[in-house]
Amino acid sequence: MLNRKSHRPVGISRVLTRLGLTTAAIVVALMGTHVALAQETDGEACPPGIHVKLPIQGLAFGPTTDRVDLDMSICNGTDETQKVEFALTESPADWTVFVRPKIGSYGVTSISLEPGASQELRLRVEPAVPKEPGTYDMTLRVSQGDTVLRDINLVAELPGVTEEEDEDEQDPLVLSSTFPFLRGPAASTFEFEVELRNRTGGDASVDLTSQAPPGWEVSFKPSFEEKLISSISVENNASERVKVEVETPRQADTGAFPVVVTATAEDAEQQLLLRVDITGRFDVLLSTPGSRLNLDAMAGDPAPGTLRIINTGNAPLENLRFEADPPADWNVVFGSSSVELVAPTAIDDVPFTITPSKDAVPGDYVVVFRTSNPQVLDTLEMRVTVTQSTVWGWVGIALVLVVIVVLIGLFARLGRR
Repeated sequence: MLNRKSHRPVGISRVLTRLGLTTAAIVVALMGTHVALAQETDGEACPPGIHVKLPIQGLAFGPTTDRVDLDMSICNGTDETQKVEFALTESPADWTVFVRPKIGSYGVTSISLEPGASQELRLRVEPAVPKEPGTYDMTLRVSQGDTVLRDINLVAELPGVTEEEDEDEQDPLVLSSTFPFLRGPAASTFEFEVELRNRTGGDASVDLTSQAPPGWEVSFKPSFEEKLISSISVENNASERVKVEVETPRQADTGAFPVVVTATAEDAEQQLLLRVDITGRFDVLLSTPGSRLNLDAMAGDPAPGTLRIINTGNAPLENLRFEADPPADWNVVFGSSSVELVAPTAIDDVPFTITPSKDAVPGDYVVVFRTSNPQVLDTLEMRVTVTQSTVWGWVGIALVLVVIVVLIGLFARLGRR
């Protein structure tokens, strides 16, 4: 029986190599800003020509909304690489309106699209401060050289302040979040962006605290920084953005859970209610029937085995794929390369065969198995003991017997002489 956490040079070296390559790929992807504009291919084929989609073209700002990011996409349905440019031909004075990548806050003035590729972008719209109620028009021009592909007209409304809202604006501290409700699986980290306004009449050092379900971890970070904080300094009549990260435990139940953020500065206090909707817990255990983690095989001959997949979470697992990392010149074949669905607490067995190299030296080897989908990953190390075929043993014995018979015959003949 082989311990699941034991490490053997044969399998682990390959795992570490692949992990190192994956890590390097991620680092390279993060180093260049042009990679943030990595092209994507839609599930549906792009129609002929260049197509721009900006579904939302009319928006209304709330009293606490400072900016809006609108989803937009561009696809290239031509047979050649195309350069697409963006420009604002009409924009309200002192407003900030620009195209940005899906990840990243910098502006984009043009992109290059390969044939059949598509690109997801955002259009950021940020009104001037102070906000003046009214209706504002703006036009985004999408062009290809001297050819105008599309003029997109947008209308933004800034409502006036009601008496009730005016009273709220007089609160010494104001906490708000554009997206106060987030949802996802257990064992995930949920990130809220919270804006803190200081209307105390002077600069203030604001303490931040939270209340969350037992076992949950809540931390505060400045916007665009990763250090943890418990307080933040805010100038008078100014605002600061704070990231609120909520880490949920693996055993969190399904349902909606409140997280209360409290900001305190001297005699002023304000609370904000956030909510996390847990959709389920994704977890998988890779094992074998009887939990046997060793296998006997003969060099050059296939040895059958079975992997057991156990859904230990409370959400269904879809499209679980299987991979193996055997020694060089070995072959591992699965009865099925994937499992479409494993229900919560359900078990599914997948047969496999391992064929060691015909030149494998007798001894112990390690084969690493993996099962994964976008939500889960589990690995299993199996020890394979390789022996040579017994046929060669019998051949060796036969050769020894032949030699003995020949020697006896020689001695007998020489003795007669």
